[in-house]
Amino acid sequence: MESNVQKIIDLIDTLTPEDKKLIYKKLNDEINSELLDFLDSVNERAIKYSISLEEITKEVEEVRSNNHGKL
Repeated sequence: MESNVQKIIDLIDTLTPEDKKLIYKKLNDEINSELLDFLDSVNERAIKYSISLEEITKEVEEVRSNNHGKL
C-alpha cells in the first residue's frame, strides 16, 4: 500500500512551479514562526534561570569526567 507521504509527493509533482513555490513559502513561513517561538522560549528561560560561565564549565568538566575518566 502506498504511503500518505508518497501520495502527497506525487500530488506535488503534478503542480506548477508557481504552486510549488507557494507551498514552499507557506511551509517555510510556518517553520520560521515556530522556530522564532521556540527561540523566544529559550531566551526567556535563559534570562529567568541564568547560569554563570563557571557553573557551565563545572558541569561540562563533570560530564567529560563521567564519559572519559578524570582529565
